[in-house]
Order: sequence, then C-alpha cells, then structure tokens
Amino acid sequence: MSKRQNFNYRALGCLLATFVAGCSGSPSQPGTPYGVVPQANASLGHSVRARSWMSPQAKRKNLFYVSDLANNVVYVYTYPQGRLQGTLAGFDAPGGECVDRSGDVFITNGRGDSVDEYAHAAKEPKAVLATPGQTWSCSVDPTTGNLAVLFLSPSQGEGVAIYPHGHGSPTLYYASPSAALAYCGFDNAGNLFLDGGTDYEHVSFWEIPKGGSAFNEVSIAGEFYSAGQVQWDGKYLTIEDLAFDTISRVEFSGSSGTVVGVTMLGKMAFDSAYQSWIQSGTLLVPHTAQKNRNPTVGLWRYPAGGDHPQKMVRQPGSVPDAVVVSLTR
Repeated sequence: MSKRQNFNYRALGCLLATFVAGCSGSPSQPGTPYGVVPQANASLGHSVRARSWMSPQAKRKNLFYVSDLANNVVYVYTYPQGRLQGTLAGFDAPGGECVDRSGDVFITNGRGDSVDEYAHAAKEPKAVLATPGQTWSCSVDPTTGNLAVLFLSPSQGEGVAIYPHGHGSPTLYYASPSAALAYCGFDNAGNLFLDGGTDYEHVSFWEIPKGGSAFNEVSIAGEFYSAGQVQWDGKYLTIEDLAFDTISRVEFSGSSGTVVGVTMLGKMAFDSAYQSWIQSGTLLVPHTAQKNRNPTVGLWRYPAGGDHPQKMVRQPGSVPDAVVVSLTR
C-alpha cells in the first residue's frame, strides 16, 4: 500500500483502492467560490488555537516546521539545530507543507478543506485559503509566487488549485476520474510536476507547463514504487520514493526525464519516510525511527545521503508527515 493511501486512511478517511492511469483536465471558469476565508468561519473544522505558542526569539532564527497528523499540530524548530521554538495548534489533519520566498509557510488541512498561511515565526495564521475539498500537498512557484494545492473534491474528484500569488480565487485543474495524484512541485521555470500512479506497482508523472491549461503525462526512465515528494533542488527535479527511502534527481528533455543520480537513506524502517525537504545541501526527512518507532526528523547531507543522518531531532508527536524550512529575511 502506498503512502498516499495510508495518508487517506489516517487523515481523510477515504480509500483509493488502486492507482490507475491517465490524467487530463482543464481550468475552471472564473468566479469560483474558493479563496480567502474569514478565520472565524467555524465550518472549516479548526479547533481552538489557544494551545499555540511561539518563542519571541524565533523571528530572528531560521526555522523548520514539522506537521503531526495524529495530534493536529505543527512543531517549529530552529534550523539546523533542532531546538523547539513553538507549537501551532488548531489544525484538522495537517499534512503537506510548502514555503514561499518571504518565508511564509503554507500548511494543508486534510479534513478542513483549507490551507493555512503563517508568516515566519508567527503563532496565528495570516490567511486561510478555502479549497474545493480535502488537501494533502502544496508547492509555491518561485517565478510568480503562485500556490499549487492538490485536492480531492467530493463531487468532481482530484485536481490542482492554483492561487495567484498565494491568495485570492484559484484556477482549478481537474484530473481524469481514474487519476490518483500524490505530490506536486514547481521547477525553477514555473512548470508544475506531479506524481501519482496507475496501480500498486506503477508510479506515473504529469506536468502542467507554465501557462498551460491541462495535465500532460511525462515519462521518467527509472524504477519508482511509491510516489513521494516532488521538489526542485536548485539544479534538478527530485522525486522521493517513500517505499525505497530514496531521492532521485531527474533531468528532463521535452516530455521525457532521466534519473541522473539517487540519494539513498539507509537503516530506515520500510514505509517509514514521509514528505522530505531539501535546503542548501541538507535533506530533512520526517520518519519513524527503526529501533524504537519514535517519530524523528533526520538531517542528512544532500545529495550524499548515507546510512546515518548528521543530526536527529526527536519529535513529541506521533505521526510526522511533512517538513519545510523557513529562513529569516
């Protein structure tokens, strides 16, 4: 069973029985009702945020944010030291995370049909974006600041919502009914890449080119078993394999990609790694420690990887699902 399906069991309560092929779609018409939501809107399913706290010194520090699906909180640590600086509360199955150039962190609410935006080191959200359905992955376009969010609509299925400059009403791109999307990530040119699959044994990839209006299927020569995080590392598009605990670096020519290098993470339990983050030669990976099953964030050298992380940060929660780094400005 893939990590995407495990996430749906844990956070969304819906079952995608298999990954199946094909992916096409078109943007929605203008006037969509989705966009910024008043924070007092109780229909979002947010619990009271009274438990949120943040150290006053955090604003002057580089930070990394780790979402905890089981406890509906996000832990904030100094980067790379790993000292706890705060806890953000009141989420409804926080899963995917992404960050923009200003250091604002976007956190998806899996059951809340929304994405919360936090300024660097803030303990309350500066904005809440409504989505067409349950969410689990996001990415920010470095060329425009547009925010892409994967969602599952109860009536129309899976798709991508693109919020211009990270706010306002999104343009919606719906995948075909047979598609199962997993993660998304922009490259340095503003092209959005997505992974997912066709069945338990086959991972598939798509692209929405910058300025495009539909999903285009792309091929990547290489073996992938479980679709994971998609991210630009500064030179290559990277694809995380959640089953093999690897990060593959992919170089594209047209609609075809070739794996030019693989970062391997050893001595991790099978199916233990979650959405990773690459930051200036460091790879952060939330996972469950192999020996004692404790939730942990490991910091490896990137792209070297290896059997042991340079640093391990023990997390007080139970299901670490995603991590991003927010730098001071």
